[in-house]
Amino acid sequence: MLRNTNKGPKEVSGISNPHPYKGKEVNRRVLDTLSALIRLQELEFKTDFAKKAEKRKAEAEIDRCKAEVDPEVLEKYEVLKQRYGQTAIARLERNTCSGCYISVPLSNLTSLAEDVYVCEHCGRMLYKPDDAYHKAGIG
Repeated sequence: MLRNTNKGPKEVSGISNPHPYKGKEVNRRVLDTLSALIRLQELEFKTDFAKKAEKRKAEAEIDRCKAEVDPEVLEKYEVLKQRYGQTAIARLERNTCSGCYISVPLSNLTSLAEDVYVCEHCGRMLYKPDDAYHKAGIG
């Protein structure tokens, strides 16, 4: 079982409101592995960069997000991204994986990193939105 060894949030400049905090007032820093992974997924699948400068800025932010994530977790994300695309990281809502829609009992959750779990059915990375909002100080 992998665990995040980061003790606290790291400052990252240029990070705008990462999903799942869209439209909410949030500190401009990566809060943890979860936030970096969600933002990384969001950036990698955004295809409508209007200008080259926007694309370069996004690529730089992708690199910063990758630097925040433990290499073993990042490797697992890359494998899942190849398999599931935009749904490599899914929400766990009402004890159900939003990727495969199968119930996952909380007692069976395997922790990959702080606030990042693994679906025992499809293998996707899972996060609980309520925990993410609480950690960000919103909701």
